[in-house]
Amino acid sequence: MRSKSVSARLGIFLALLAMFMIVSAGDVSAQSFGGFWSAATLQNIGAGTASVDVEVYSNVNSDTETIATFQIEKGKGQSILPDSIAGSGPGIKDIDSGSAVVSSGEPLVAIVGLTNAPIADAGLGIAGGTSGGVYEGSGQNEIAPKLLFPIAKLNYFGQSTVYYVQNAGSQTANVTATFNWINNATTSTNLTIDPNRSVAISAPANSPSGNTNGLGSAVVESTNGQDLAGAVFEMDLGVPSKSHKTGRAFSTNDLQNEIYVPSYKKNYYGNISNIGIQSPDGSVSGTIAYTCSDSQPGGCTKGQTFNVSFTTPGAGKTYNAWPEASDHSALPNNSLYSAKITINNGTAVANLGEGGPGVESLYSGAGAQQAARIWACPIHKENYFGASGGTVIQPLEYPAKVKVTFAVNSSENGQFINQSYTFDNLNIPSGSAVLYEVAQGVSPAGVANLWVGTALPNSTGTSNTLTIESDKDVIVVSNEESHYSVPADQKLDGRQYNCFPIPSN
Repeated sequence: MRSKSVSARLGIFLALLAMFMIVSAGDVSAQSFGGFWSAATLQNIGAGTASVDVEVYSNVNSDTETIATFQIEKGKGQSILPDSIAGSGPGIKDIDSGSAVVSSGEPLVAIVGLTNAPIADAGLGIAGGTSGGVYEGSGQNEIAPKLLFPIAKLNYFGQSTVYYVQNAGSQTANVTATFNWINNATTSTNLTIDPNRSVAISAPANSPSGNTNGLGSAVVESTNGQDLAGAVFEMDLGVPSKSHKTGRAFSTNDLQNEIYVPSYKKNYYGNISNIGIQSPDGSVSGTIAYTCSDSQPGGCTKGQTFNVSFTTPGAGKTYNAWPEASDHSALPNNSLYSAKITINNGTAVANLGEGGPGVESLYSGAGAQQAARIWACPIHKENYFGASGGTVIQPLEYPAKVKVTFAVNSSENGQFINQSYTFDNLNIPSGSAVLYEVAQGVSPAGVANLWVGTALPNSTGTSNTLTIESDKDVIVVSNEESHYSVPADQKLDGRQYNCFPIPSN
């Protein structure tokens, strides 16, 4: 589980701020990764100004790069970008692909965004690239010798997965990755990882693949007890890649017997979700309670609940809660749900993958012990250069009253940077609530605008960090995709990430 206290030392892995990702041997075409670059956003959730140090480690040689110490004020955010677009902020110039360790005397949280969208004058991206995703950096509470990946794919309907695994220990890690496939085949690969560095792990060549057998799950373990951190990338195999899902790996510290999923869609504006439930130790069973949060015509009734029973296929294997499957037939279409997973005979982890017209995204289900009354979301966009966010809040008890503070990190016209705006009028009677179009007070035809407020500047797009305060424990996730006014041929795929609980004093 992620504790309510957040470590001040974060591992941010993957090809951080890379122009090209380096892929290990396997059946995933390296060309699919061409042009990728990334940006990390840190948020200070401590009581004072944070002095931050960043060390970047190449995953192709022994090179390292030190980023000069910089400051982040309480509650504010700071991005670490490729040097070519960093401006006056911290930038990475020497490492093309690798991992990073972020240290500070104040507690920090971080998300990393990865895209192949082109910025031609900065030498980033690739022509025609529209793939984008985000995942969370891992603190001390998210690392362990064993990592869990509920989804593994090898050319499964044109998608394959790659795991990036970082050694968070002090000695070389001896690592075994075990893949459990839907046809009951098991394949594995062994490798070593030096401290602080990362490797890419894809399914070995003898793994089953294709639309029938290329679906499964994986467990990655350090056999000599070194802590690991990780991320998963599920990507189409086109050149250039048009979409991908990205999420933090689970560690055994994340195992829970109650898991909350704030946003689950069954053909809701064309999007479909899947929840993958995985336990490392054996088969577990339980119930998923889906509560209607919103719907299109013909969909569910707000507050209505549907229960689905499930059993996972075995140790390390995943049950997929697919809305089109027969056990989910009672759930009405055209609907948005929140979900609560109850495990009856053990513990598990769960993530949610979502797909739709031009949209692919992934986030982690959160355990009851991860719930909190104060949350930090490093990025929420309000029509910022054509991108908007929808931050989703799921209470553990109802009704819940919520206050949200927007701290503006950047705006299109530069007038509102470092200003803050607070809204204190959101009531959640059931299900989840979505913060969408806060600045404009408008929404696409037929989309329920669940927020009321006009104080946030609407004369320019803004990129904000959020602080969310509730009178009840809540779980929060955030998403981002192209604003509904952006032409379909310019659409980037969706990006979802888990926000971070702030410890109570």
